[in-house]
Amino acid sequence: MGAIEGLRAICFPSSDTAFANAVERSLASMGVSHPWQLEAALRSNYPLVRVRVREITGEPGVTWYVYRDADFASWAAT
Repeated sequence: MGAIEGLRAICFPSSDTAFANAVERSLASMGVSHPWQLEAALRSNYPLVRVRVREITGEPGVTWYVYRDADFASWAAT
């Protein structure tokens, strides 16, 4: 299976532009089709990275949440 056309990645924290750029570079260069592939590509620089599929009924396209530090709660509470 090749890259997912129209894949949208939403990065957390949104203020980390270096992380967002790394996510975009990985998606553009790899032909990623599964969340674990993106995690593996980012893990050397972001060891706690987690990628989760957003599942909203009826939403067109595919959206992934990409967490730099494991999950939303780990940085939102600070």
